[in-house]
Amino acid sequence: MSMMPIDEFQRILNSGMGRTILYLQENDSTPYREAILNACLHNTAYDPQANGTHAEFMHDIIQLTHEVDFYRNEILTALSQPNENDWDVRHLLDQAAIFAKAGDDDARRIVYDTLLHRSAADPEFDILVEMDGVSGLMAIIETVWNADPQEKQDLLSSYGDYLLRLIEDQEAISGAYSHLMALSETQPNVKEFIEGVLTFRSKPRDPQKQRNSSQMSYDDLLTWFSNEPNFHNPPVSWSTWGKYASDEDIVLAAQDLLSLPEDEVRKITIYLSMFQNRMFPLDPTRLISWASQIDDRSIWQDDGTINYEARRSLYALNALELVMDWVVRDLALSLIETKNNADRAVGLLALNFVEGDWQLIEELSQSNANTEDYHSFGLSVRDVFDAHPTIEALPVLNNLYELGACSQCRERVVKQLASLNAVPEWMLEECKYDCNLDLREWALSAILQKTIRK
Repeated sequence: MSMMPIDEFQRILNSGMGRTILYLQENDSTPYREAILNACLHNTAYDPQANGTHAEFMHDIIQLTHEVDFYRNEILTALSQPNENDWDVRHLLDQAAIFAKAGDDDARRIVYDTLLHRSAADPEFDILVEMDGVSGLMAIIETVWNADPQEKQDLLSSYGDYLLRLIEDQEAISGAYSHLMALSETQPNVKEFIEGVLTFRSKPRDPQKQRNSSQMSYDDLLTWFSNEPNFHNPPVSWSTWGKYASDEDIVLAAQDLLSLPEDEVRKITIYLSMFQNRMFPLDPTRLISWASQIDDRSIWQDDGTINYEARRSLYALNALELVMDWVVRDLALSLIETKNNADRAVGLLALNFVEGDWQLIEELSQSNANTEDYHSFGLSVRDVFDAHPTIEALPVLNNLYELGACSQCRERVVKQLASLNAVPEWMLEECKYDCNLDLREWALSAILQKTIRK
């Protein structure tokens, strides 16, 4: 087998594709040392908030390099140094915790030292509980109770509930919750923690925020509009209200949207948000006009404020995805032809599809020159596939698997292929080693089922 180009190796490594591990099982890792080290020290997940870290994936890779000590030392050294990138820190902590679970005392010490000097509301505290169960939680409680009183309150009113749930989840395996309850009988801080969390759980949520959107009439919204000229702190999620509003109310909202003057851009965006999950029931011509003004402007401006004209165009485009009309199809084809937000325009074809559209979409799927746009394109393809799950989509799905950077989207694509009984053996083998642990589990189950059928 010829050597894989370094840039190609780096691409599949950073995307977390199982192909990386399969390649290293048969080939020397030395030419890729720099790429591997970079992926150890930095979270390369496309969207860390959704994809998490690649810690277990990288640990598997490290084992194949035959330089475990080198990478382990680099990870721990980096973790011991100041780092303002929270996702990199989380990635380093997750990797160090794996070493600690395997008996590495230095790694465990560095994990504790790093975490117990962070904010009490910091989500990284879960690493200690997942790593050491009750012992980890005890260290957190001791540290926080000896800190500023506000730290304790922050923990009890926010993250403490999640930490306690982790302990509850460990009960069947290690009896962690029973152990914690026993400790609470002799240790006041533990008792206070448990009681504080349980009190937090029992408190009713803000009734204004928890109000059922379907109970709010359009007249209620009009009253709010008249009293809130700046449109801050809406009583409900506008898209949720639109989803559950009565037919009569949604028509009234649509009529008022169409009557708004062009210069009331912010109010237009609010009304458009009511139609993100509900079909716009009237003539879509004006929405077409707003959507056709979409361009490359970011919704968020450099000063942190919102560009409402850009948001208006995006929300109009989103709303039109739920509209079946030839003018919507014409808009989609125009945007695709001019390469103006073609990734999002594909979604307009879900309800306005004609034979041959999968060939059109395939052309767009052949390049991911812009990773973010390609991710958006994949989300649009999902909607089209859900409406038109046909074998003609195979080339598009295969391209999305190959070129997409998001591991969650990769899992969805594989399952879409599976729905067509079209997952090739080589892909199933790769998925066994993917950075997406859910995809790994799915692949192993699929292979087992195939084996049983044979």
